[in-house]
Amino acid sequence: MRPGRRDHGVARLLIADAVAWAREQGSASLSVWTVATNHRALAVLVRCGFRVTDTHQPHPRDPGIQLRQSSYPFPENRRPLTAAAGKGTAP
Repeated sequence: MRPGRRDHGVARLLIADAVAWAREQGSASLSVWTVATNHRALAVLVRCGFRVTDTHQPHPRDPGIQLRQSSYPFPENRRPLTAAAGKGTAP
């Protein structure tokens, strides 16, 4: 997101909608892969209840870029669901 457009709550709203949708689908968790050096994106995920994991993988189109997984658990559900989030992340 462009610097002038940041800090207006758009990311939090999008994340909240994704979490609500995944919960409605009966998912056990929601996983998001984010560029590992995108600290702002990782911070907003944490503020929205995600847990940043130690799991990394190379970006599928640029193996020089590392992605980091964040997950949001739904203890009441069982089926995992994975979604990509943000520019430069893997599906």
